[in-house]
Amino acid sequence: MNNKVINKVLILLLAMFMVLGNSSVGYADAAVITIEQARALALENSRALQKHEINVKKAKYQKQQADRQLDDAIARYNSIGSKLGDDYSDSLLNQLDSQYDKVEAAFDSINATENNYDDAVKDEENYQQQLGYLVEEIYTSILMQEAALQKLNKEYELKQYLLTMERQKLALGSSSQYNVDELARGLTELNKSIIEQNHSIKTKKGQLNDMMGRGYDEELQLVPFEVKATLEIPEYESLLSDVTYSSVQLARIKRDLRELDDDYDDETDYYKSLILSQEIKAKELELAEQTVALYETVNNLLSQAKLKQEDYQIALNNYRNAQKTYEWAKKRYELGQISKLALLESEINYLNMQNQKNTAGYNLYLTQSILQLAAKGILNN
Repeated sequence: MNNKVINKVLILLLAMFMVLGNSSVGYADAAVITIEQARALALENSRALQKHEINVKKAKYQKQQADRQLDDAIARYNSIGSKLGDDYSDSLLNQLDSQYDKVEAAFDSINATENNYDDAVKDEENYQQQLGYLVEEIYTSILMQEAALQKLNKEYELKQYLLTMERQKLALGSSSQYNVDELARGLTELNKSIIEQNHSIKTKKGQLNDMMGRGYDEELQLVPFEVKATLEIPEYESLLSDVTYSSVQLARIKRDLRELDDDYDDETDYYKSLILSQEIKAKELELAEQTVALYETVNNLLSQAKLKQEDYQIALNNYRNAQKTYEWAKKRYELGQISKLALLESEINYLNMQNQKNTAGYNLYLTQSILQLAAKGILNN
């Protein structure tokens, strides 16, 4: 084999190793996801967000179409009007009146398409904010379920140990088949719970993978994160002011009310004016009801935030105590002072307190996100 052939082979092998190496590293990086990466991937790949983007583009084209139709209607009106200097026939005047109506309809269409476009843009902006929260919600849910699964597996180990001990006691004549059967039944039930929990985790991971633009069944490992012990809870008046100012619902009701007032001022038909006046009153009532609803929502949000703050502090203290107890139990077990059963029970209690701490912490974390969304006028009622 000459040197040129050898060099080509070496280059080919080197290229293959580089491709394989890059693929394996890329896969490992993709399988381990932080909450920040999950949010970024969802913003980039979410189909729901893409649908909002489509709605914005569609509304934009409809607005452009309405602009064009208005220009055409005005041009046609001017064309007819220019002929009046030579011809004042009833036919031409009727055409002019008819075209004037079309111009007015075109103006109405402009207003409607502009409102539709503004709403579509605002909905897209709001969903971008909400999407981050939705990712956080499913991300923390998976972490909590995985922690719960860890505790279930440890409980399974304990029950399996108890079943083994009971069977040994049965062989020695110091137990009954009933006791053994009951322990075996409990072990079977616990195994069912483990299977269900595994299925739930797989489903949640599939949903999160899909939101991030990854394959539904791709391997996914989420990185746990620490939660601040204290929550930044705004003052009632401050949050209420932010919510009221930024509320999409209030803004749209006020816009509808302004348009009804304009229609009422321009209306010359007596009965149509009466109907519009009642529609205005109904819209004013809707505005008042929505305003009261915002007051109640803000009050509830702040109350829940304070409760979750207290829940986390309690869970944190309980976890620290359980951790100390478990560490002491491990030392005592190594010294032969307690049984394996006592050690397993201490470990399960520690895992339970750890799960309660994590759950309370993640709930507090989500509450912080909810308050931030509310301040931007985005409420999940």
